[in-house]
Amino acid sequence: PSGMSRGRLSYTTSWDTIGIRLSPQEIRNCINEGPLLELVRKCNDNEHWRNCFGPKSTRQKDQELILRFMAMFEKGEQYRRPMRDFLNDFAAEFNKQPKDKLDALKSAFEGAVKLCWEAKGKHVFRPSRALNAAVFESVMLGVAKRLASGPDAPNASFVAEAYDRLMEDKSYMRSCERATADEETVKNRHELAVRAFAGV
Repeated sequence: PSGMSRGRLSYTTSWDTIGIRLSPQEIRNCINEGPLLELVRKCNDNEHWRNCFGPKSTRQKDQELILRFMAMFEKGEQYRRPMRDFLNDFAAEFNKQPKDKLDALKSAFEGAVKLCWEAKGKHVFRPSRALNAAVFESVMLGVAKRLASGPDAPNASFVAEAYDRLMEDKSYMRSCERATADEETVKNRHELAVRAFAGV
């Protein structure tokens, strides 16, 4: 590579310069390389996550969703748009966290995605045919918060019923379909999802 700036990686050939625009996650893996993003790549191989998402994304969208869940799980109450900068800041900060903190994030992700898959199978995070990033982020947050709240872990049947009720909540669905990166929209869907999986 001859150079990289603001998301464009250029390859110099004897004929021309070919520009390939990098995705936000590809850029993070270039400039924020460290323990957190290494962890994200390991989580991306999780069998339950692969079942939920499908084949690996050539543009690392699957890795970005894992990072997004982790950022919301740890610092969702401090979220400020744009989402890209929020995730960049989180990646930079958590690359400096100790191993036990990163291990806890890994456990939170693995526990929640396993339960989501067991509850809803291939339909999870898909209110329609495509995986919805806002649904993924908030459902995973709600399930992970419930798992972290105490020893009375919910079973797959409870999660499936709570999930179905949440998908019928018009306010929740609006927050997953319109202006999904706005602060109030993010706050609304998080509150509704956490409440749903807490059984309130």
